[in-house]
Amino acid sequence: MTNERKEVIDMTVTENELKELRESNANLIAERENLQKKISELEKSLKSEKENYNWCFKVYQREKDKVLSLALIIKAMKCEKSISTIIENICSMV
Repeated sequence: MTNERKEVIDMTVTENELKELRESNANLIAERENLQKKISELEKSLKSEKENYNWCFKVYQREKDKVLSLALIIKAMKCEKSISTIIENICSMV
C-alpha cells in the first residue's frame, strides 16, 4: 500500500471517528438537558412536599396544644363527674 493511500485511509478513519464523537457529544448534551429538567422538577416537587409537611406539622401542633389544654382543665377540675358533665363545664368556661 502506498503512503498516499495509507494517508487517505487514516484521514477517513479520523473523519469517521470525529463524526461519531460529534454525535456522541450531541447525545450527551441532550441527555444532560433532560436530566437538568428532571432535577428542576424534582426540586420543585421537594419544595412543595416540604411546604405541605410544614403546614401539616403546624396544624398537628395546634391540635396537640388544644388537647393538652383540655387535659389540664379536666385535671384542674378534680372531680369524678361524667365526661358529658366535664364537657359541659368546659364549654361554659369558654
